[in-house]
This record gives sequence, C-alpha cells and structure tokens, in this order.
Amino acid sequence: MWCKLPKRVSEEHVDALVTRIMKNECISRKDGLFNKKFFSNYTPAQSNLDLLKLIHSDVWPQLSYGSTFELPVIDHATLLIKKRNSVATGLHQDRVYWINKEQTATLFSVWIALEDMTYENGGIMLSEGTRSEIVDMNQFNTGLLHEHTNVKTSLGEFPLVMANPLASRLKQSIRCVELKKGEAIAFDSFEPHMSGKNIQSSPRLAMKITYCEGKKRSKYLIKIGQLRDYKN
Repeated sequence: MWCKLPKRVSEEHVDALVTRIMKNECISRKDGLFNKKFFSNYTPAQSNLDLLKLIHSDVWPQLSYGSTFELPVIDHATLLIKKRNSVATGLHQDRVYWINKEQTATLFSVWIALEDMTYENGGIMLSEGTRSEIVDMNQFNTGLLHEHTNVKTSLGEFPLVMANPLASRLKQSIRCVELKKGEAIAFDSFEPHMSGKNIQSSPRLAMKITYCEGKKRSKYLIKIGQLRDYKN
C-alpha cells in the first residue's frame, strides 16, 4: 500500500537540505544510488540531523499511522541520488531486504522529492491499484511477501528482485508517480516498487525516511523524541 502525503515539505527546508548536499559534494561521489552516511548519529558535527529534524517536522505530523507506535523511531534516512544515465532499479519489495530487522513488519518509508520527479529523471514507480488514503495507513504492512530471485548481475543496486511471472504482470500496471518539489509519498514494506532510468542531463535528487516501531529494536538511527529535542 502507498499514499501521497497531503502537505509538501516546506521549500525552505528542502532548499536548506539541497544546499548542504551541494556543499558536501554528495552528487559527485561514486556512492551509487544510496548515500547512507549523510544522516548519521556517529559524528554529531557531520550528522546532518539538524536537517533531518526539519524534514521530519513537516512529515511526521501527517502520519496518523505513526502515532500508534509505542516507541516511534527512524530506522534510517538516506539520500537517493540517481546519477545522469543511471539505469532503472528492479521491481522489489523492501520487506525481503528488511525481514531480519524485525519479525513483525512495521517499517514504512516516506519518499520525498527534493526536485520535481518525472519518468524522465527516474521517478519512483508504483501501481495505482495499491494506492490508499493517508487515513488508511493503519492497514500498512498487512500484505504478502512475494517470491524474489537473486540476480547477481542486476543493475540499479537491487539484486533481489521480484520473480516472474508475477513481476511481468505487475509491471504492466506500474506507473511513475510524478511529484513536485517537496511532495512525498509513504509506502509500506510489502509495496512492489521500482524507479525508472534517469535520462535527463542532471542527477535526480530525492530522499527517504524509514520509520518503525522501536520497542523491540536495539539498532536504529534515532528516536522520534530525541530528534524532536535535538540541538546541533
């Protein structure tokens, strides 16, 4: 399941984040699609948690489902920089990558456009048939994990991809979700998704924040309460 958040992340907060990304030369690095070190809790002076706090403050109040967590935490937050001429990512469910993190699935991601997202720059692709409203987020993570296959030569940094014939059938209904700068979608760990090629002349800038129930977890980025009170 997935839904679109009704309110955008503020332009001021997005611009502050993009400015920091440019200053740190994240786009020119050869880290691939994911920059997992940009947001961290290891080196406070370089953690960028001040910016995560700003983005989170715009996103979290909209997530009615998140309020049911006894101990809401951010499992991880990642920059998603799709370089020019980058290939499509394979169709997959996040649950297959996260199944060892939690026995009962609670993880869900918020995918945020840091610029306008289109098919041409490799925007996220989902099925309109699994779209829901944000008020129905209490039904997140009630789906099924489908068979995946390990394709060692898979491009796009997702070696575990959904197996055929289901994958081929689902791809017929999957479309790019076009987003304006600051718009965001939330999707659970069972939602099949992928992203297209970036055929534009510049990198595609996006990010995601992944939330979960932290009560039975010992490893995560930061508790929501700690981030709310964070001062750099």
